[in-house]
Amino acid sequence: MPGTVWAGTISAALPPADAGWWFALFFLLTSLLLGGIVRRQRTGSNALRRFSALCDELPGLAGVVDRSGKLLFRNRNARAALSGDRLFDLDRSVSTEFSPALGKVFLSGRALSFCCESASGTVQVELQPLPQAVFGVEAVFWTVFRAEELDRARATLARMEEGARLTLEALGDGVIVTDETGRITLMNPAAARMAGYETSKVIGKLLPEIIPVFNALTGKAVPSPLLETLKTGKVIPLPEHSMFATPDGRRIHFSDTVSLIRDKEGAVTGAVLVFRDITREYEQRQQLYVSNSLLNIAAGIADIGYFKCTADGEITVPVAEKYWPRRDGRPVPAAEWLVPEDADRQQQAWRVFMAERRPELKMLVRSDCSGAPRYFQLHAVRIPAGDGIQPGIYGILQDVTATRESEIRYMDSNSLLQRVLDNLPCAVFVKDYDDGNRHIMANQAYFRMLGFSEEEILNRTDFEFHRPEFARKFVEEDRQVIESGRPLDVFEQFLTRNNRLRWVHTLKSPLTLRSGRRLLLGSCVDVSELQLSRKQLSEANRLLNAVLNHLPLCVIAKDPDDGFRCRIWNNAAGRITGISAAAAIGRTTDELLGDTVDLESFHRHDREAMAADGVVTANDFYTDREGVRHEFKTFRTRVELGDGGQLLLSIFLDITEQTRLEEERRNLIAELELHINQERIINSCLSLLVLHTDYQESLNRILQIIVAQSHADRCCVFKLDREAGVIRRRFDYCDFGIEHFHNPDGVYPFPADFLQTEWFKLLENHEIACGDDLSTPEGSGPFADVRGYLQQTGLKSVIVAGIRFRGELWGGIAVDYLRKPYAFTESSRQIMRAAANLVELSLIRREHTRELEHNEYEKQLILDNIQVPILFFDAQGKRLRLNRSASQMLEQPAESSRCDCGCGCVGGECLVAACRRDLQPHQKEFRIGGREYLFTAAALFDRDGNFANVLESAVDITEFNANRRKLEQALEAAQAANRAKSSFLATMSHEFRTPLNAVIGCSELLGFPDLPEAERSAGVKAIHAAGNTLLTLVDDVLELSRLEADQVDIRRQSTDAGRLIGEVLDMFRQRALERSDRLEPEIPEPPPLLLLDRIRLRRILINLVGNAVKFTRNGRIAVRLESTSAPDGFRQLRISVADNGPGIPAALHERIFQPFEQAEDHRATASRSHDGAGLGLAISRRLAEKMGGRIELDSAPGRGSTFHIILERVEEAPPRNIP
Repeated sequence: MPGTVWAGTISAALPPADAGWWFALFFLLTSLLLGGIVRRQRTGSNALRRFSALCDELPGLAGVVDRSGKLLFRNRNARAALSGDRLFDLDRSVSTEFSPALGKVFLSGRALSFCCESASGTVQVELQPLPQAVFGVEAVFWTVFRAEELDRARATLARMEEGARLTLEALGDGVIVTDETGRITLMNPAAARMAGYETSKVIGKLLPEIIPVFNALTGKAVPSPLLETLKTGKVIPLPEHSMFATPDGRRIHFSDTVSLIRDKEGAVTGAVLVFRDITREYEQRQQLYVSNSLLNIAAGIADIGYFKCTADGEITVPVAEKYWPRRDGRPVPAAEWLVPEDADRQQQAWRVFMAERRPELKMLVRSDCSGAPRYFQLHAVRIPAGDGIQPGIYGILQDVTATRESEIRYMDSNSLLQRVLDNLPCAVFVKDYDDGNRHIMANQAYFRMLGFSEEEILNRTDFEFHRPEFARKFVEEDRQVIESGRPLDVFEQFLTRNNRLRWVHTLKSPLTLRSGRRLLLGSCVDVSELQLSRKQLSEANRLLNAVLNHLPLCVIAKDPDDGFRCRIWNNAAGRITGISAAAAIGRTTDELLGDTVDLESFHRHDREAMAADGVVTANDFYTDREGVRHEFKTFRTRVELGDGGQLLLSIFLDITEQTRLEEERRNLIAELELHINQERIINSCLSLLVLHTDYQESLNRILQIIVAQSHADRCCVFKLDREAGVIRRRFDYCDFGIEHFHNPDGVYPFPADFLQTEWFKLLENHEIACGDDLSTPEGSGPFADVRGYLQQTGLKSVIVAGIRFRGELWGGIAVDYLRKPYAFTESSRQIMRAAANLVELSLIRREHTRELEHNEYEKQLILDNIQVPILFFDAQGKRLRLNRSASQMLEQPAESSRCDCGCGCVGGECLVAACRRDLQPHQKEFRIGGREYLFTAAALFDRDGNFANVLESAVDITEFNANRRKLEQALEAAQAANRAKSSFLATMSHEFRTPLNAVIGCSELLGFPDLPEAERSAGVKAIHAAGNTLLTLVDDVLELSRLEADQVDIRRQSTDAGRLIGEVLDMFRQRALERSDRLEPEIPEPPPLLLLDRIRLRRILINLVGNAVKFTRNGRIAVRLESTSAPDGFRQLRISVADNGPGIPAALHERIFQPFEQAEDHRATASRSHDGAGLGLAISRRLAEKMGGRIELDSAPGRGSTFHIILERVEEAPPRNIP
């Protein structure tokens, strides 16, 4: 029948488990379908052909159908599955739901998806209405896929989309994707930031509207390279100096890369633009170009030529012929160009410069090759390799002929001038600024001051006889004088030849000759002694400032002659006020502190200090920014200055914390006095409790003391009798002249709500109940609800404390005030707490007294009833007492001789004697009467610390030792389990390594271009097989992890168990044929549809059947299904997987189900060549248990194995209503 044929074809056409990417392609197809069809009018039939080719590549079924069910289009799989041209030739189970669903889509015009059962399992059907213009009639595009793989495909697509999104967002370059018309379809965040647009606002716009390109030099628009590339089909490079402007006014220079997007037929469907902001690099290149131009101009003006050599001295860029003559295009030798003496000197200096790899060479040379003598300054520098810099030698050659000739002309006049200068008392020097700032003249005073000879100074620069740091300063000052044209009066320092530091007062003046030659004239006076004095003064001032700034005290100095403006403001003042010294200097207190201090008091204290002869002490207050009030101890004094002026010096000591501590000290002293008074009362009362044996008399005296100390009128102790519902007055005391309690028997019934009153709850919570003034509701406190009753008794005030005995509220103690109200304080509460504690102590003492009366009897009774043998010895080792358990122990036979002292020790070791010797505890285990005892002997001491007795005990540790041995066995078992786990991990690592090695090896072979196609195909299959093996291992480990963490959910659905068994057997049928095994299903009576977790049960069957096939060769494998009804309305499902393989010993039946065990049993040894990690049975048993069942094993060596899957309380699936 057509439906049957179609069912078989769809089973083959539906995608395998690893074809998730096909489903991702399918969702992409459905999302783009309408747009592609609508554009077919513009692109001819290309879109339909591409659509048809894409549908043919889908692993599922796809097609287009009209209202009558006629197929207008179908893909390759659908053509194979449907012999006719009618859609309703489908599987009956599918077509039954397909027909009404089509009607709904045609009626509503909306897409629809649903799941249904087919012969190949659950499938997902997607229906999408198409515009009538596509096929000329109303039509629906339909697809059929497996539902579970469709869900996986959606997840795969989501991961792909998320990965693509994260990749685009992570890119630092801008990425823009357009369609074939140049309209933007995608823009990553980097591109959006550079373009100055939000991504959502640019989609669909033409690229030139967002990134208008123009030439940075001319300002003219430049055609978009991307649009030109789309038009021509060839990549058009971006012209130089291109940039674009953003909406916020930024101008961005950029570089780009354009790539075309083509479909399978090679047609252009869009383009990708990747661009980068190179504004900074562009500006750097422009700056370098300008700098190079300026350098060339400067070289021409300064009459300078430059050259370049390699690190070995080979000339790569020769100096201009204007400076160094050439022959045949190359510079002539130095011997032909320079005068002989300078040529030799230049060659020698150059050889030393090259041989010793000196960093710099400077020298003056002469040439007469042009007839007239010429002077040249040669300067070469060795440049090491760096970023973008080639190593080599860079140098300049400057024509200084005019300068040198001027020097010669002035030499005679200088001689005359020298004589004049030598007779001056001050040091005088002259420098030629245009000749490297060399000294050309100086007098003898100058030479003596520096400590150098005339030859060591003249014609030399400052760098040649001064330290570099001094020379640089002199040169900079000289430059300022020459450039400004004004004299400079400056103090300078330098080191003489004998390293003595000298200070000189120097006057430098510029002097320009008629020839334009610039000279520097200087005169110096040695002021070293004066400068030393100034330095000492400066050091003293620096030290004073450092001391002031590091003092924890605030130091402020004000000028009274300048409106008390601040002259000194140290760091401590800045930290407290938040005002820096720079902001405070020159301002008044009113301007700085404002309303944070009492200005009137502040000014008064200042005036008093200025009028007084000594130090004036006062207290000032300051409020900081957080509103915290600080108290300062202030010391003010007037300071007279040497110039007749004066300052007001103020030192502020923050005593806020000191004042707070002083206040706390006073409060603590008051509390201490209160505690001493209370302690005196408590000691008096404790003395009564200790010294008086009459319980009632001692309590009456205690109450009398409490009344006296509390200035009360009377006091009573009452007991709460909850069962009788009354309060019983047990003890009372009334002050002189105070009427006694009205009720003579002291029994007061209380109402039903008494236990809910506020004052009683306070007693329950260990708190004090106080009623200061019972005449007013406000003063009654917790007694407000009984105020009327208390007023009738004449009470003015009352305070009550609870008395607790044996862990519960026993009663209370009340102090009454009848004459006048009393305001209770914390001292009153503490007295009441102490009184309550004293009464509690008296109750405890009375209880202890009663207990002591029976103490001796109880001790003996307890001693005799203790199951631990106890023996008591005196200091001489004589046994004084033993309990009944010890007597019974001593009557039992010992394994060796007993000790003579009767302590119970055996074997000649006496613990009592050992304890008497060293007075230390001793322990020893002995075996007596088949029982194990731990004997302990300990020394006992009297109150004076003298050794008095020895106590020996014997604890029966027979059961303890037995339990310890059991724990040791359990520990050994746990260690064995840990070793098994380590073995499992080693096995898993081997199982992972084997397929990974296959993947790596085959992938390397596939990289050879000349690999035969057969070997390439075999390599791909091997990689696929290894990947499946790895996937199976990972699935097993993850499944076991989920089971261990109890994260596996059982999802029951209607399941045909017989059909499921058939599917599983079909999976292994080919493998069984390869091993000559027979797969036989045994289903006597097909059960009804049951509610089972189809996926979990399928996995259990795959594991069990797979193991049977793996360990059986030339045998029979039978899977039997049995389903029986239970009295409770449920069913029991029993599936048995039997094989006639080697079998499993009974000792290993439980071990093979352990997750961290891979038993080396008879069955595994027989099939050692089989792979596997040993997780299948562990997962299967746990899945069965999760479904409310179990797995049983019936096997023995030589007769095969049978695994029984037993599921209890299985429900039948409700019948389905099929329209």
